[in-house]
Amino acid sequence: MNISNEFISEKSEEIGKAFRIAVWKSKNDIREKKQQLKNPNSLENYRSGFPIFLLKFFDEFIITLENMKHKILNKKRKQRDSEEKSFNITHT
Repeated sequence: MNISNEFISEKSEEIGKAFRIAVWKSKNDIREKKQQLKNPNSLENYRSGFPIFLLKFFDEFIITLENMKHKILNKKRKQRDSEEKSFNITHT
């Protein structure tokens, strides 16, 4: 990423390779939790079956998208003289 948070396409191969290696290294952990992923008792039980780096990656990905959407909605609320709402990361 560069300073303006724009994704640099030249780095995508490096990031993909690092991600691939991390998945490969965690394959034994995934196999151990295979049953937990197939038949989870709860959403939290299902989530805990994934390697931590995958959880953090997707959590941050979703939070970033939701935060961006929230900023746009607040901008529209401000234009309409409506009350702005705060971003609730727990809800996300």
